[in-house]
Amino acid sequence: MRSWLSSRRSAIAWLGGEMMVTEANSLLPFIDAHHHFYDLERGDYQDMLGSGNPKYTELFGDYSAIRRSYLIHDLLRDFEGSNVVKSVHAEAGWTGPDPVDETKLVQQVADEFGFPHGIVAFTDLSKPGAATELERHCAYRNMRGIRVYWQDELLGHAEFERNLRVLGSLGLSCDLSATWEAMRTARKLAEAHPKIQFILGHTGWPRARTEQYFRDWREAMRVLAEAPNVAVKISGLGMGDHTWTPASIRPWILETIAIFGTNRCMFATNWPVDSLWSTFKFLVDTYRDTISTFAVEEQAKMLAGNAERLYRLVVVSLCFQQDRQPSLDSGGIRMVQDFITIEGIGFRPLCGTQVCAAAEDHCRNGNDPPKFFMSNSGAAIIDQPYHGNDNSQQGQVIAVFMSDFQGKNR
Repeated sequence: MRSWLSSRRSAIAWLGGEMMVTEANSLLPFIDAHHHFYDLERGDYQDMLGSGNPKYTELFGDYSAIRRSYLIHDLLRDFEGSNVVKSVHAEAGWTGPDPVDETKLVQQVADEFGFPHGIVAFTDLSKPGAATELERHCAYRNMRGIRVYWQDELLGHAEFERNLRVLGSLGLSCDLSATWEAMRTARKLAEAHPKIQFILGHTGWPRARTEQYFRDWREAMRVLAEAPNVAVKISGLGMGDHTWTPASIRPWILETIAIFGTNRCMFATNWPVDSLWSTFKFLVDTYRDTISTFAVEEQAKMLAGNAERLYRLVVVSLCFQQDRQPSLDSGGIRMVQDFITIEGIGFRPLCGTQVCAAAEDHCRNGNDPPKFFMSNSGAAIIDQPYHGNDNSQQGQVIAVFMSDFQGKNR
């Protein structure tokens, strides 16, 4: 690796050049896999009030510019010009007594504005009652995962392990916030739960920009990447480099891709936190420029496809409407009012992401994409459905998710 002095000189030289984002590259869709928004009028975000939180000041420096309401209108305006097609909201430091309240607010925004398409919420998995809280999060259809601030002492923690198994049974992913020092135990966690999709946040949170730190971070990332059920979000690099340039963050991006591969990397902006150090478009264009030498198919995966797959943002569901006629909805699982029965069984889902996970397993086995039947009180995945004479849906039931039965048992 080049010396950091040389890297900085190259960065300064770059400022006189041009961004190498081609027209074809700029047209590729972008999914922002990690952003926030918060309404200080409606939500409980104490760290964004007054003088803020000293730990954030230590990490971000003066962050008074973002200690204000940052609403969906602000986010969508920042999206302009970057071809953002979908997004994932990550918990934004809710300090109220019930973190499900934040999930409820975010879902209300998604229902009204169409963004975000996925929600990564917070629940303290080390506390009793977390399992019930997870199920309450899952009442909201865009719910996709839980963010865990990983610490070594959580490995083997009985309550944490118990609740993590519940998380897995609900089909949720687990976002890991971990620095390089904790990646070895994080790998043990991932290996102990091979059916859970873990997603390392913020490129492993690199805090320093020395050669020794880079070597330590790289080696730990290699260790963590050996667990095949761990992916990574390339984001948050401004938090450790407040004067970053495309040249200064390039080694971190390319090394991450080299370690995890193009199938397990996605990009995110960490907006509005990283707005402290750049504009949204400049950051996304830097991502595009950095990977512009990769094959277009690989660029497309890293810019959008992987986030879409790993956060399960694409599901074509065939839903009952009030007139009981089916219609296509490609924006994710959508709940509707009608009660439905399949082969005489009435049912309801425990969590929409379970349906996504079962569908992925079905397709992974070489089958055609199944159809999804959803309602507020029921859900099923059916292969090759068709209308019966009585307007019922018939076909092979692949999966049914329910907490109770109505009608005959099978």
